[in-house]
Amino acid sequence: MKNKMNVMCGVMCVAIVLCVGGCQIGDNDIKVNSNDSDTAKTTSSAKVSIAGEDTVGVGEQITLTAARTPVDNSINFLWSSSDQSVATVDNGVVTGIGQGTAIITVSTDEDVPVTATKTIRVTAPAIDYTNYITGNRSITVRNNTSKNLVAFKGNPSAANLISGIPASATNHGLKLDKTLFANSTDFILFVVTEEDYKANANNLELLSNKPFTRLYAYYNDNANNNNMVYPISSKLGGNCHIILNNMTSYNVELRRDGIDGETLGYSAANTVNTTFAVDADEYYLFPVFRKFDKSSGEIITAYPKYISGDSIGEAVVNIFDLNTSTPNVELNAKDWIKDIKFAPSAAYLRIKNQSANGVSLYKGSLSTALTTSTGGAIINTGSEMTFEVKMKRKSDVNQEYNEYEEETDYRIGNKVNSGKYIISGDTSPSGKFAFYAGKMYTVIVTGTGTGINIDTSWMDTSTDVLF
Repeated sequence: MKNKMNVMCGVMCVAIVLCVGGCQIGDNDIKVNSNDSDTAKTTSSAKVSIAGEDTVGVGEQITLTAARTPVDNSINFLWSSSDQSVATVDNGVVTGIGQGTAIITVSTDEDVPVTATKTIRVTAPAIDYTNYITGNRSITVRNNTSKNLVAFKGNPSAANLISGIPASATNHGLKLDKTLFANSTDFILFVVTEEDYKANANNLELLSNKPFTRLYAYYNDNANNNNMVYPISSKLGGNCHIILNNMTSYNVELRRDGIDGETLGYSAANTVNTTFAVDADEYYLFPVFRKFDKSSGEIITAYPKYISGDSIGEAVVNIFDLNTSTPNVELNAKDWIKDIKFAPSAAYLRIKNQSANGVSLYKGSLSTALTTSTGGAIINTGSEMTFEVKMKRKSDVNQEYNEYEEETDYRIGNKVNSGKYIISGDTSPSGKFAFYAGKMYTVIVTGTGTGINIDTSWMDTSTDVLF
């Protein structure tokens, strides 16, 4: 009996000790209230939401805002992206990196975090139609069409986007992005319509086989030597199509009505299914082959001519009608290099400036300096440039050039203060000098002060320009 009473007393004593923290003792239970301040901050009712746009262009930014319910100003938000090659996020500011989708996550810094997510779609950048003609421009384009166009350096992608070309723009300077244009270089100007650009904004690479046109262009990193204007044909943009398969090792331009006529488009070597949308019309289409010659810094032009025995005939021409009944024509460049000879249509005049001032080349009127095919006009001290001396046509019928051109009025002048030109030398001797097609002539200019000297021995030596 005594042992039973001792057990009961022990139980009661334990209960009394537990009640020091506060308790209610009922007939069948004991309840404990906790005042522990180290328990988790969050409750099951806490929520986080993200507000903001869900689309951003490559290279652009949007700002997302996170909110917690209930509000607790002592809590911070932590941001992350599921794919940083598509989009990055810094304190809610999302930057588009590449086309695609990324999931943006925000979490609270509580012991038990509360999170929210938002899917962000990164699309092609907005089109910049600014005319950069008076500022830093890459090249200058003339849009002879009624369509807004978008230009790329090479195949279409967000990374290769240059800028837009408004409809009917006469001299429109395209944006100069130093990431794209780090050095002087030749490149393909890939042009699409604004309509196609927007329709393929989620995947610009799909435009690779849908050019409005492609032109062979050159960027010159000397701001004073970037004067070429690249025209876009008014015949482009119709409901008919010229499809070019160029499985040759040559780069080809398609020109209308002559080997020095308006360029419809360009096809790089080993390229198939390059399609140009054009107007219904009768076409006299001539292939012209172009390449950048690194040794001279000039674009060399040649055209294919048929060979019959030992004689060379007229230039290759493709004649066809495009209309509602025959809306498409397919051309194969391999057909143009069978039984043909590449015939140069120009001589080339290389000027090496070793004088004290910049010089320029003139022909006839001295008011406007000649421009190279890569956009150069001013030959700075210690540099050189090569100019194309176009041969004269025999006739418009056979599209052939004479083998040589006689000229008497090519002159070299130097630039002095106030931007005026003084004629200090003349590249031509008394009488006429014959420039022969396919030849390179090198002129060395020397002199101090504003004077220049030209050694006429250049007329007696020349080298072949090989295509």
